[in-house]
Amino acid sequence: MTETLPIIFVHRSPADYLVYSAAQARHTNPHSPIIALLDYEDALVSRYAEVVNLHDYLEDVREFDRDYINFSNLNYDYTCFCCQRWIILRNFARARGIRQFIYIDSDVMCYADLTEDIQPYRDASISYAGGSAHTMYVEDFEQFEEFCAFMINRFHEDSRVIEMYDYYKRHKETNRFGGIQDMEHWIAFDKS
Repeated sequence: MTETLPIIFVHRSPADYLVYSAAQARHTNPHSPIIALLDYEDALVSRYAEVVNLHDYLEDVREFDRDYINFSNLNYDYTCFCCQRWIILRNFARARGIRQFIYIDSDVMCYADLTEDIQPYRDASISYAGGSAHTMYVEDFEQFEEFCAFMINRFHEDSRVIEMYDYYKRHKETNRFGGIQDMEHWIAFDKS
């Protein structure tokens, strides 16, 4: 049997759908650790996943918050947390010594044994579905750490802030939805 991979959710604020996502992940992956990093206690989710307080993994998240600029037409808190979750996930994995894992957005349902389904992608450092990291497999934790550093540095370096501002400005001028969100950081990282 292949070594099972932990399946991790990162979520903020209670949401009914997370119970279904966690239950489905448990049902289709009975041998994998299912972990939900939450900012609240949830007795229902804890029936299907180990619930961990995400506040225990905010070391450098507050530093990121100081530099973060919302270059999106979506809500500041939402887009900022979408970026923060990668740092929280990195901090958690470091603390637990987890080097390989599967991340799933809390509103994604899992219908397969992911440890088995991920086998064709084991040669990739990081794999995610359809250009979006809402479902992601991390084989090489160092690569994941590099992504987090890349995303954090985009808000530290003036030239990168200007690049993001110009991108967002073009978005607004053409009345397009979105802007710079965490998935845009993944795309930029892939191109770097």
